[in-house]
Amino acid sequence: MELSFFKKNIKKGTLNFFNSIFLGIFIWVFFFIITPIGTKSNSLPTTLCFIFFSYLFLILGYYLPPLSITKKKQYIIDIEKALSYQKVKILYCLIILIIFSFFFRYYDLFINRELSFYNSPLINKRIASNPKNFSLFFGSLSIFRTIYFVPLIFYFNYKIRKNEILIVCLFLFLFPILEAYLRDSRRIIFELLILLLIILFLFKKINLKSYKTYLVIFIVFLLFAAYSMTVTERRVKLTGSSFYEKIYTSPYNDFVPVKKEAMDFISINGNNIISKAYFSEIHIGQYINHGVFEMGYMIFNLKEHKYGLYNSYLIIKFLNKIKLTNISLEHLNNPSDRNTYITFFGGMFLDFGWVSLPLMFLFGYFQKLIFYLGNNTFVFKPIMVVLYFSNIFLLVMNFIRAQFLLTIGVYLIFLLILALSMSLLSNRIKRC
Repeated sequence: MELSFFKKNIKKGTLNFFNSIFLGIFIWVFFFIITPIGTKSNSLPTTLCFIFFSYLFLILGYYLPPLSITKKKQYIIDIEKALSYQKVKILYCLIILIIFSFFFRYYDLFINRELSFYNSPLINKRIASNPKNFSLFFGSLSIFRTIYFVPLIFYFNYKIRKNEILIVCLFLFLFPILEAYLRDSRRIIFELLILLLIILFLFKKINLKSYKTYLVIFIVFLLFAAYSMTVTERRVKLTGSSFYEKIYTSPYNDFVPVKKEAMDFISINGNNIISKAYFSEIHIGQYINHGVFEMGYMIFNLKEHKYGLYNSYLIIKFLNKIKLTNISLEHLNNPSDRNTYITFFGGMFLDFGWVSLPLMFLFGYFQKLIFYLGNNTFVFKPIMVVLYFSNIFLLVMNFIRAQFLLTIGVYLIFLLILALSMSLLSNRIKRC
């Protein structure tokens, strides 16, 4: 690998960074235009101003040159070469680790917590989320399931020509679907689909110049919309409400209400497939757009900042369970007492207010390092994929808080285990 390769990869990383940023903005604006919704919000000028400057500082931070890394180009090349010799073994070890992790997870769910296919998803969800059912033993042993997508990245990165390994990697990638089904979780399915698209895109497994690619994406989008509507219908039946009545009175409608002409169209056409398809688009549009307006309401009602605790929710939750902290989790929710998303930027404002702008600058620089390293050594590619995903949905929800902060932490633990193992193996070889 020549040093000139680094310059090429800096440009490649920059392209990937801006692709994720502008794709996210495009998705939000696209659904805002095509979805027949109105808007209501407090503090909207403050919200839009904060979002604009957050994006600006994020981009400025990305343009800061990675000086500490570029000085160690040869060192990075040596690491990549050393790991490439063990690529298949590393992949095998990772696969085994994740398989065992899922085994303990589902043992915990089915045996310890007593989830069942015979229960309703609502009951399963309550059982699974009940703090009294938490087991530190099973929780610790199943933590590596959060990096289920990493084997597929490793497989594509090193172009391993073994179909049986690909099948195993895909099997691991789809394994969370079982838990999604048990708990009626749309978020898990959504994460799977988007992560798969990002991985296929970054490794050029899909041709963006082919109409077939967009046709497949459109079909997948329709299937997800249908699944989402089925989940919604099941939940509505449990409440005894009519389907449309429940949706029209959902919290989304407080700030992005469905327009009257759209409601009239659905009412006239009844429960036919056209009405359901149209309503599915409205529901998805509300889901994507409402966070920005929820953020404005949160800012209007904000009385105190959380200073990092809000975005560290999953970490605090884990520390509470192992009795190292005793912080009220209710205190770390949306301060407006609404069970809705407030976007990534809303989370930053809730934690630090306008002081978070310098942090967005540092976050941009951090992404520069990860995108740079991710295009030069495969071990950083999973973190690059996570950041790519998060950037796309900055205006929708805070995936860093919801899942990916934990995912990055678990992956770093795996890298630490890998480094220690290779160091011990190297020392043993030298002694021999």
